[in-house]
Amino acid sequence: MELQPTIQMPSVLSKSFGHPLRNLNLEEFHEQMLVNCYGIDPTTGKPINPKTTNVQSAFDSAKNLLEAANRLDDVTNVLHGALSDLSDKHSSKKKVKAAKQLIEKTIIPAIDVASDVARTGAKRSAPIGGAG
Repeated sequence: MELQPTIQMPSVLSKSFGHPLRNLNLEEFHEQMLVNCYGIDPTTGKPINPKTTNVQSAFDSAKNLLEAANRLDDVTNVLHGALSDLSDKHSSKKKVKAAKQLIEKTIIPAIDVASDVARTGAKRSAPIGGAG
C-alpha cells in the first residue's frame, strides 16, 4: 500500500497567518456588538427599532402619564407662586419680569410636554383602532 502525501495546512496561529486578534479593530467590534447583540445605535446610544409588545406599550404609557401628573402638580405650585408675584401690587418690576419669564420658559413648556404625554398615552391605551 502506497502512502499518499498529506498537505500540511498552516495553523491559524502560525507565524504565516499571524495572531487572529492582532488584526481585530476593537472599536469596530464594539460597535458591531452594540448593534447585533443589544440593538443600540453606537453613534447616538439610543435603541434601534425597539420592539415593544402591546402590554409593554400600555405599561410605558401608564408610567409616563403618572410622571406627567406629578410634573403638573409641581407646575401648579410654581404657577401659584408666579401668580402671587404678578398680582401683588407691591411686587417690583424685576419680580414681575421674573414671574413672566418663569411662566413662558418653564410652565408653558411643561404643560405642553404633559399634554403630549397624555395624548400619546391615550392613543396607546385606547381599545378602539381609530383613536387619535
